[in-house]
Amino acid sequence: MDHRAEDYILSMDEQQRSIALLVREIIFSTLPNVDEQYKWKVPMYFIGKPICYISKRNKGIDLAFVRGKELHDEFAVLQNRDTKWVRHLYLEQPEEVPHEAIVSLLRQSAKLIAG
Repeated sequence: MDHRAEDYILSMDEQQRSIALLVREIIFSTLPNVDEQYKWKVPMYFIGKPICYISKRNKGIDLAFVRGKELHDEFAVLQNRDTKWVRHLYLEQPEEVPHEAIVSLLRQSAKLIAG
C-alpha cells in the first residue's frame, strides 16, 4: 500500500473523502490481491496492470476504469468523456455509491487483466 494514495484521499474535503473511502473499501474487499499505488497524482489500483483509479472531480469523485470501454455496463453507470478506453463513474454522495455495479465492474476488469 502506498501511503501517498491514502494521503491523497485523506486530503479531500469531507464529502469526497467519505465517498472515496467507501469506494476504496469496495475495491479492497472485491479484489483482495489488488495493489494500491500513487501514480500520475492519483490513487491507482493494479493487479499487475492498472484496473482503476480514484480522482477528485467537482464536488465528488471519479472512479475511472482504465479498460472501461471493454466492460459490460449492465447497471448503466459509466460515462464516456471522449477518451478512447477509460470510462468514469462520477459520485457526489456516499448514499449514491452503487456497490453492486462497482463490484461487477471490478470483477470484469480483473478478468480482462488476467486474460
